[in-house]
Amino acid sequence: NLDNSVIIDIGANVGTITMFMISQGAKKIYSFEPGPLFRDLSDNLIMNNLQEKVDAIQLGLSDTETKLKWAEDQNNKGNAHLIENFDQLDLTKHRTNFGDKSLLKEVNVTTLDKYFSEENNLEKLDFIKIDVEGLEWKVIKGGKELIKKFRPTIVAETHRGVSDMFRYDCVTPIFEFLYSLNYESYS
Repeated sequence: NLDNSVIIDIGANVGTITMFMISQGAKKIYSFEPGPLFRDLSDNLIMNNLQEKVDAIQLGLSDTETKLKWAEDQNNKGNAHLIENFDQLDLTKHRTNFGDKSLLKEVNVTTLDKYFSEENNLEKLDFIKIDVEGLEWKVIKGGKELIKKFRPTIVAETHRGVSDMFRYDCVTPIFEFLYSLNYESYS
């Protein structure tokens, strides 16, 4: 039941989950989508007359304010990773095809804590959905204060394959941090 919930949808893509959550009673959603799909997200919100309930935000989220590259998988359009460069990735075990460097698009990135500090201060936060293809831990790390303050339900898609591709463990630190706050986990 999402009645009257305030939600952050990180990796909103074209807005499918955002629109579903509104249909389930969510009061306000902040939908983050940094790349070219932002236009489709915005169009879908306009077509469904949801601009008052949903703030579409064209920013990526991580653990620092920076610029990263939107790298879309050419074999799975709409599925993208935010990267610094191709050298940071181990693609030996993956079928991901990013094409060449000309397809990378620069995007602005900030942290949850910074975005929701003074200018966009939240009075309530019930739920966070994260689907960011490998940056899940960095998103959570960048939102530690927000999570500690509101203790929202968090649903995050994670998988070891992406951890391997990024050459870091994007799963274990999430559980360690959330367990330190007495969260329970379900898989």
